[in-house]
Amino acid sequence: MGKKRTKRTKKFFDLLASIIAILCTIIIETIKLPFRIYKKVKKHNRKKPRASYQKAKLFRSDPEQIDNGTYRKRCLLTKNEFYFYHHLKPIAEELGFIILTKIRMADLVEPTASNNREYYSAFGKVKAKHVDFALVHPQTLYVELLIELDDSSHKPGNERDAFVEQVYRSTGYTLLRVTTVQNLREYILSVVAPNKVKPKESTEPKPQESSEEIYQSIMKHLEAPATEETYPTG
Repeated sequence: MGKKRTKRTKKFFDLLASIIAILCTIIIETIKLPFRIYKKVKKHNRKKPRASYQKAKLFRSDPEQIDNGTYRKRCLLTKNEFYFYHHLKPIAEELGFIILTKIRMADLVEPTASNNREYYSAFGKVKAKHVDFALVHPQTLYVELLIELDDSSHKPGNERDAFVEQVYRSTGYTLLRVTTVQNLREYILSVVAPNKVKPKESTEPKPQESSEEIYQSIMKHLEAPATEETYPTG
C-alpha cells in the first residue's frame, strides 16, 4: 500500500510540474508577443517613406467646400490699422526697414524664471498680448521700433498699458504710441534716425489707389463686409 501511494504521489507531482511548465511557457510567450509585434511593425515601417522626408505639402482650399460654419476668413488688419499701415510703409522704405504686424508679445520677450510655476505665471501675462507694428531690419529681423496704434476706443493709462510699457522698457525695446498719422515721420525719425529729421513732409501714400480703395478691394475679395470704423483724425 505504501508503494502504491508513493507512485500515485509521484505521478501527481509529475503532472503538476507539467501543468506548471505549460503555464510558464504560455505566460512567457504572452509577454514576448507585444515585443514581436512591435519589431514586425517597426521593420514594416522602415520600408515606407516617412512623412517627414517630404519636402513640402500643399493644402489648397476648395471653393465648393467653403461654408459659413464656426470660422471665416478675415482681413489681417482693421480699417484703422490698414490706413495707418499705408502711411507707415513709405517711411519704413525710406529708412530701409520692413514692417511686421500683429506680433505676439510672447515672441518678443520670454520669462527668465527657472521655476516652472513662476515661468508659466509670467508667460500667461504676455501670451495673449500683441503689438500692432514693428520696424525691423530686412536681413536680421532685428526689431528697431515697436509701434502701438491707440484708436478712439483706447483708454490711456490703464493697467495693461503700464504693464506692457514696463516689460518692453526692461527688455530693451523702444515703444512708440500714436493716435494719428500726423507727424508720424518726424516721430519715427527722432527715435531711429535723429540725424535724418527733416522739415515735415507729406505722409500721403504714393500708390495710385487710396488706402480706402485697397481696403475695400481686400474685403470684397474676402467676401466679408467692411468693419464700421472711422479713420484716425489728424
